Amino acid sequence: MNTTTRLATFGVALVALVGVGAGLGAAIGPDVTQPVAEAPAPTGQGVLAAADGYRLIPASTALDRDGGTFRFTIEDQHDQAVHDFTPVHERDLHLIVVNRELTSFHHIHPTLDDGGTWSIDLPVLAPGSYRAVADFQITDGPRLALGTDLTVAGPYQPTALP
Repeated sequence: MNTTTRLATFGVALVALVGVGAGLGAAIGPDVTQPVAEAPAPTGQGVLAAADGYRLIPASTALDRDGGTFRFTIEDQHDQAVHDFTPVHERDLHLIVVNRELTSFHHIHPTLDDGGTWSIDLPVLAPGSYRAVADFQITDGPRLALGTDLTVAGPYQPTALP
């Protein structure tokens, strides 16, 4: 058998093998058009981030799928809500809400009430896991970035990075 015939035979066999593999993968592989998991809906509250004795404490780690108000406090070493912040980039606090796949990102600015609770109306968020990071400067204290994990319940559909 000459070299040309050998290479042609090898090429045909390789194409056939790839075709069989692709056919089997499509027949028995996962169905990526359907949601693959149900995102859990945690309840309650808890200390989820701390630095220099300060803690970010969300009112809830479960977010409403249709948007809604997200509330949290920044507490000091004595479990008291912090009220005094020094503006950084013209704001007392910057809140970043980003999903774990890094395909949804929101830079927002909550407002502080007299009781020391921050609140912000969030946009509609797809089901899945999110990370909220608060960036702020405490008056006569440290500049901190504290984060917490959040979840939007519902049928989770993973997305690929563009």
